[in-house]
Amino acid sequence: MIKKTCPEPVEWKRNQKAAFSMVEMLVVLGIIAVLVALAIPAISTMQKSYNSTGTESMIGSALATARTLAISHQQYAGVRFQKAGDPNNVRKADQYMIFIIYEEPKKMSNLTDAFRAVDGYKPMKLPENIGIMDMTNINLDANINDDTKLSDATTFSIIFSPAGKLVKHLVQTRNKDGVTGVTGNSSKDDVFNTENNITATPPIGMFRQDNVQEQSRNGFVIYNREQFNNLNVNTRYSEYLKNLNSVYVNAYTGELIGK
Repeated sequence: MIKKTCPEPVEWKRNQKAAFSMVEMLVVLGIIAVLVALAIPAISTMQKSYNSTGTESMIGSALATARTLAISHQQYAGVRFQKAGDPNNVRKADQYMIFIIYEEPKKMSNLTDAFRAVDGYKPMKLPENIGIMDMTNINLDANINDDTKLSDATTFSIIFSPAGKLVKHLVQTRNKDGVTGVTGNSSKDDVFNTENNITATPPIGMFRQDNVQEQSRNGFVIYNREQFNNLNVNTRYSEYLKNLNSVYVNAYTGELIGK
């Protein structure tokens, strides 16, 4: 009796033909590696040229978080824009958004307008080539022609009330220990700290705390840092800043609105 051999399943043959050889797999992996290497510079360029629309979205999210903190803690809270402490180069220093909250005077050397960084919320670095500026006191080229004025203009706060409404409030930032003045070298706060600690080696803290009161704001402009830094210091306002559109914060929702 002749034994019949069953034909191989068609599906098995199809799968057998579709399999990759080791050489083919290595070629594919090599192509992927080349594509990844080519993509890295493009991603870096994209990050440096981060547009204002993407920045507005990032700021809007931070403001929404600050508004939620104010309501949940039933305390004044907000977002502070400030460059990292860099005594050598204010222009190139990174700018951050820091979540801040009001602290009781008895914990802050009896200051009635002291704010500290919110526990558990790290400062958020803004895109490398984007800057945020308060234009309240800038209407002449002379208002923005040196690093001290640039530092002042890029340091400001937006504050919400315990009800979640945008408010004007006096602000003085302090470290979590409430230490003030040049004698405050005992504080190890890594966010806000005294001038002595910020300029120490190694530095203690990322941002200088305020020496004077400042009024919180309700708007700002978004500028291109590279373009700004390449301008003559005596024409920054007339040639560039005055032509930028301001962005404002809705007093009731905390959302960003145009001019």
